Amino acid sequence: MLGYLRRLRGGIAGALLAVDVDTPHERERMRAWHAGALSIQMPPASDRQMHQLLMEAIQSSDLPQVESKLAQQIAHGARGRIGWLNECIRRLGMQEYWRDGRLHLAALCTDTEIVIRESRCGPRMSWRSGGA
Repeated sequence: MLGYLRRLRGGIAGALLAVDVDTPHERERMRAWHAGALSIQMPPASDRQMHQLLMEAIQSSDLPQVESKLAQQIAHGARGRIGWLNECIRRLGMQEYWRDGRLHLAALCTDTEIVIRESRCGPRMSWRSGGA
């Protein structure tokens, strides 16, 4: 994909790339990657904005209702990362995070964080010896 995007640069077509960047190290890696490209650093969304996005997503879909206190904790846990919140919202629809009508917030947030971190590193390849 990286090679494809590099070929687009300078041609007729263009590409808009939106990336969640959490750390200064990642920001430096991205800055080096798109040298010469126009980039805009967006400030992280506030907890209030994240809470509003979460509540709108819950109301507009068939997701189970989340208590206000838990919704605030999810919004705070997102730390302004829209991608993290979107993954969390996607997981809210999975039955694995609900027991007796109650949301298991720690499992939801932990799994969301793991998925986001894994996606930054790319898929992990498992090497197996033999036919096992």
